[in-house]
Amino acid sequence: MKVIVIGLGAMGSSVSYHLAKRGIEVVGIDQFSPPHAFGSSHGDTRILRLGYAEGMYYVPLVLRARELWKELSNESGIEIFSETGVLSVRPNKEGSFKNSLKGIESFGIKHELLSSADISDVYGVIKPEDDMIGLLDKESGVVHAERAIETHLAKAQIAGAKLFTDERVLKIDFSSTVEVKTDKNTFSADAVVVSAGAWLTELLTLPKLNFEVERQVFFFLDVGNDEKFSPENLPVVSIEYGEPARNFYCIQNFGKGFKIARHHEGKISTVNNADREVHLQERDDIENLFSRFFNGLPGNVLESKTCLYTNTPTRDFLIDFHPDHDNALILSPCSGHGFKFSSVIGEISADLLEKGKSDFNLEEFSFEKHYIDR
Repeated sequence: MKVIVIGLGAMGSSVSYHLAKRGIEVVGIDQFSPPHAFGSSHGDTRILRLGYAEGMYYVPLVLRARELWKELSNESGIEIFSETGVLSVRPNKEGSFKNSLKGIESFGIKHELLSSADISDVYGVIKPEDDMIGLLDKESGVVHAERAIETHLAKAQIAGAKLFTDERVLKIDFSSTVEVKTDKNTFSADAVVVSAGAWLTELLTLPKLNFEVERQVFFFLDVGNDEKFSPENLPVVSIEYGEPARNFYCIQNFGKGFKIARHHEGKISTVNNADREVHLQERDDIENLFSRFFNGLPGNVLESKTCLYTNTPTRDFLIDFHPDHDNALILSPCSGHGFKFSSVIGEISADLLEKGKSDFNLEEFSFEKHYIDR
């Protein structure tokens, strides 16, 4: 069997690795040189949380993803997953953590509920509002994004995958086989995996589906040498506040600064017209958030970048074969929360292509769930 993988970011690098290590012939293609800063897979770190309010059906997947990240770390000798815990903070209302706790308690995930005073006492740098509570997800942590992609791609090549970067796909033709024409080559295979994120609809015609590309901005703030912001002393922090609810997240200082970004609320755009500049008002906004909810230095911006979310209307993933082409597996959009799952989605994809099925329930990620006229 031969498979072409288009897009070698979080999903494509993992798929290439899992296919190649099973002895399947892999050709991977990316229009850039991953890891790169043009899509959804850059930014040094990503959150892996086990308490998944988005749906119980995600929990088995994220538990397996965590196992695979740890395996990849052990096999490579590179720290790809850091188990630091994830602390979610939000207003204390009836049912505040109901959906998260459902999965946590059902699967026996270690956790702790904290009052506002507890949060301040235990983590002196966090300033929760008086009416807030916290849920500490103790077995969660951080995936190191670029390391993950580099390691998956390197191990895929060792297993025999042939990777072509800085090569743009121009056309995909389907018949009994798949033919992919790029600006440099023409490749043929038995199947194709399209994991191109925001470029998906430029490569395939999907008339009954509605995706949106959302511009996001993330920042690394200067916290000096304050050890209280280190991964040894602080979990990942996610804060919900205001009415209507707004969300932002923070990742500890792993050496580049304290990462902070809003989750969603970004401008809807297209992949080719997204504003790649970070504006002064966005810097001011994030510095004000830091001052409002954290103690420490002023938190001036050291670095900032944009990235892209590709969202479905339900904010669920798309993992399914093309409705008209059963030799084309589509991975993504992932709606801004997919990176942590990429290790297991690579494994799932290899199962779907090799065996025709997965041990996981993928019903919520099907084309049928995302049809506009369903």
